[in-house]
Amino acid sequence: MIKAVIFDIGGVLVENPKFKEFWNNAKGSKQLRINFGMQTISTEEFIKKGSEILNLSEKEFYKKYKENYWTGNLIKKVFEIFKSIKIKKYIFSDTNPIHKQYLVKNFNEIFEIADKSFLDKRKHFINSYHEILKEIDQIPEEVIFIDNNKEDVTNAKSIGINGILYQNPQQLKEELTNLGVKID
Repeated sequence: MIKAVIFDIGGVLVENPKFKEFWNNAKGSKQLRINFGMQTISTEEFIKKGSEILNLSEKEFYKKYKENYWTGNLIKKVFEIFKSIKIKKYIFSDTNPIHKQYLVKNFNEIFEIADKSFLDKRKHFINSYHEILKEIDQIPEEVIFIDNNKEDVTNAKSIGINGILYQNPQQLKEELTNLGVKID
């Protein structure tokens, strides 16, 4: 029996960010994003190096990065599914400190409905899934993880969590229903 559902944000509840357009394949940007996402560098260091890569002032880089990265809107049909689920629902997203502020401010309705959010863990670390299961006091077989990234769904499945690779709202609703989740 499913007792909890964990949703990703970017590409599932909110349209995918336009990070590729922002960085425009700038040399060194991928590794910089990885380091920042893994929290191996500080926000200040990220801003400094990002501004150097894109040849912008630190102030201009920070403003453009913050504003342009998350240009997506709430995916209303998925949000309606999220709201209608009567069991525990959580958020798990690889969100860095800059985007965390933006998401919480601009999509507060998601966080108000979620039982808890996990924005400081990394989905590519299998241990993150174990830590979340422990925090929400659930066993893997009673949890569903939804993401639009195949690798992240595979990671969840590797420890026994039910995974759904999100494609569209109708497919999501059907797969949740097939796994026994009641949706109003």
